[in-house]
This record gives sequence, C-alpha cells and structure tokens, in this order.
Amino acid sequence: MGTSPNFVCSTTPGTSVDQFGGRLTRGVNTTTSGPFDSTSARSLFALAFTLQNKILLWLLVAAGCTFVSGLFSLIFLKRRLKANAGTGTKGRTSFLEKSSLSIAWTSAALALAATISSTQTTSALQFATSSFQSPVVIRAGTAVQVLQWLVSVLSVFFALGLNAILSTTPASGSGSASQSLPPLPPLPSRP
Repeated sequence: MGTSPNFVCSTTPGTSVDQFGGRLTRGVNTTTSGPFDSTSARSLFALAFTLQNKILLWLLVAAGCTFVSGLFSLIFLKRRLKANAGTGTKGRTSFLEKSSLSIAWTSAALALAATISSTQTTSALQFATSSFQSPVVIRAGTAVQVLQWLVSVLSVFFALGLNAILSTTPASGSGSASQSLPPLPPLPSRP
C-alpha cells in the first residue's frame, strides 16, 4: 500500500476481478463510492485480467518452454559432437545445429513478443484510464518491465552467441566460416 489512501499497489495472480475490487476498497473511505464501484472500472479490470491471464501469460510460457527445449537440443548436440569427434559424419550434427539455432531464435522472438505486448498493453491501459477520467488509474510496474526487457535482451544475446559459436565450429555440416574463406595474403615486407 502507498502513502496515500488513494494509491493501492497490489498483485493480481490467482485473484478474480471481485477479489481485486475488495483489495481496492479496503482502506478506502466507505461513506463515498470507492474506485471499484464504477462499472467502467470493473470492465477495465476484467479486460486487464483477461489480457494478463489468457494472452500474455502464454507467450511467456511458450518462450520459456522453447528456451528449455533449446537447451536440451544443445545437450544432444554436445553429445553428438563428442561421439563423432573423429568420424566426420555430419548429417545428424548439422540437423542438431540448425534446430538448436532455430529454437534459440524462436525463444528470443517469443520473449520479445511477450515483452513488447506487455509494455504496449500497460501503456494503453494507462492512457485509457488517465485520458477518459476513469476513477482508477492503471500504471505499469517498472520492475516487472525492466525484468521482462532484461530477459528478452539476454535471450537475444544467447541466440547471437550460439549463432557465433556454431558458425565457427569445424564440425558444422554447412562448413565453417574459417574453412570457406581463403587465407589472407602475407603483408609486404619493408626494406
């Protein structure tokens, strides 16, 4: 709770719209109408809860699941590279490299999509509640947004790093960058 009786900061996971309304009216002067008595505020919270629990949550879950499956793909790739150290077979190794990269980039894209949609949704709700004289003003939590952007950026860095590592691996099925380029000519000597 904030320092003002008009400011309430509350978490919402596992609560219904009515339970959340009870949190808002707790500590508010009950002789006047509370902020949750308005039907527009109730419908606004219903919209926010639907977006949070049925749409945005699943983007984050999908990003996490693809990231974990990408880690498993990397483990299988590492085992395959150890098993094929001297044999030179590249078929399955190339498939595992490509699948690891595609899974890592898919995870990064989903994390970025979840972060952007969460930021845009909270900004839209904040604009709507402040512009249309709503009895309740919704503001985005800064800590959550910073954490979401941090996860998105780290997942992109992970995919970029994996791309850099796999593109220089000599066991790469498509040929590594160092093997496909001709060597640099020697520098001319000075007299």
